[in-house]
Amino acid sequence: MPSNYKVAMLNDFSPGLNVDLPEELVHRKELTIAKNADILSRGGIKKRFGNEQKNSTSYSAQVENLTEWTKPNGDKPKLALIGSDLCTLDSSYAKTSIQTLANKQLPHFSFQGKFYFIDGNEYYEYDGSSVSAVTPDGSSDNDLSPIRKCKYAIRHPKSNRFFFAGNPDDVGAVYYSEYNAPNYVKNTSVVYPQENEGEVIGIRLMLDAVLIFYRNGIQVWRGQDPEKNAVWEQVPTSHGALSSDAIEMTTQAMLTLSDAGLYALGPNIIGVPMGTETEGRFIDNVAKDRVMSIINSITNPETAVSLFDRANQELYIAFCDDGTGRNNKVLVYNFSTKGFSLYEDISINDFLQLDDNTILAGTENYIIEMNTGTSDVNVSNGGENIIDFAIQTSELNLEQPFNRKKVEQVFIKFRNYGSSHSFDITLMVDGEIEQTYTISGDDNKPQVMTHRKKTTLVGNTFKIKIDESMYSEMEIYSIGFVYKVVRTDGEIV
Repeated sequence: MPSNYKVAMLNDFSPGLNVDLPEELVHRKELTIAKNADILSRGGIKKRFGNEQKNSTSYSAQVENLTEWTKPNGDKPKLALIGSDLCTLDSSYAKTSIQTLANKQLPHFSFQGKFYFIDGNEYYEYDGSSVSAVTPDGSSDNDLSPIRKCKYAIRHPKSNRFFFAGNPDDVGAVYYSEYNAPNYVKNTSVVYPQENEGEVIGIRLMLDAVLIFYRNGIQVWRGQDPEKNAVWEQVPTSHGALSSDAIEMTTQAMLTLSDAGLYALGPNIIGVPMGTETEGRFIDNVAKDRVMSIINSITNPETAVSLFDRANQELYIAFCDDGTGRNNKVLVYNFSTKGFSLYEDISINDFLQLDDNTILAGTENYIIEMNTGTSDVNVSNGGENIIDFAIQTSELNLEQPFNRKKVEQVFIKFRNYGSSHSFDITLMVDGEIEQTYTISGDDNKPQVMTHRKKTTLVGNTFKIKIDESMYSEMEIYSIGFVYKVVRTDGEIV
């Protein structure tokens, strides 16, 4: 190759999506579009897998919630809130209704062989055969009336107490039960935050503590006996939560979707005094300068749901940005690469990961299994939908920011899925589309192919968009440019 030729290679897209910064400031490894894409461990990009329906017959209703009830013998029957009915599911995902509920939230916990849940009007227990209202303990100071209205409930194993919150008549209140007594909550057993932090959004366990997430902060309960050693204090952060179902414990930290970003809370934040500077040490906004505009686009934060895929070390956050109140996109964060991508054209009300790492999702009419196949379930009719894949590089100055360049060749290295598979390339120069063409696989070529395209494009910045809309897998490994630095008139320097 003559000395006046230069080569620029992009073979590591591990940081994934960046839609916050001006394109000129986006790192060359980042993508400005990563639609229905997953980041490979070595930095390549692939089209996400599809999903398959589990119930053969439509439920004719939204699957609002999925959960498993862990029984003392180790069995884990599946339960689903389908429409307004709490249902058990058999091995073929056929449903049997056990109770009609007043709303679509399902605060719940398991204790001594029973499944406890609340629907905003009543506090129930299910023993595997029938549902009944919880019988209150007979003590004169017992008051379950606020508990029946709560949106959130959790069992704290260390203290063997049960915590409840989300009473619409007292939005900041947190109630706690007596020892081993989910049916006994004293009328004085209630705590509030030290400051006005808004309404309670959710409750989670971290280590041996109970974290109470408010809109504008977090409180922590530690200890066993409120009369002797329990501690109720403020966590040193003003960042709370947007949705109860978008607070997720991972192997590295607890991640919470907040008004100000996607925050990772390390376990060491428990016990740090309020007023301590914690940014970057105990709490970190992993979305900052990357996908904050996506988070800010959420129109119905209360419907957002999340799941940490422990097998693949990825966090899924399903959210709504179209004002319908139904989640229509999924933001994905890969812990291995620290990169983001975005799933589109997929509606998810709730996630559930099983012991074998299978991921289920509740959607309209169906329970679906994620990450399988090359198409999505059409939830309206049970058919198939093509997954549209698209990635786009940042504005690339090819390491010569103030010079014009003439691109002689463009290289695309990809996985070869045969002659029936193709995808489209769009070349842009200085922000304008200059050339489009289609690349096809080849039945007679190796599994990995490199396509070379000659061009005569001249400009300061270049970017490439790749689109694919087929019932097929798709993987891109690298993008390359062969170019020369030229004068303004296009002649070689």
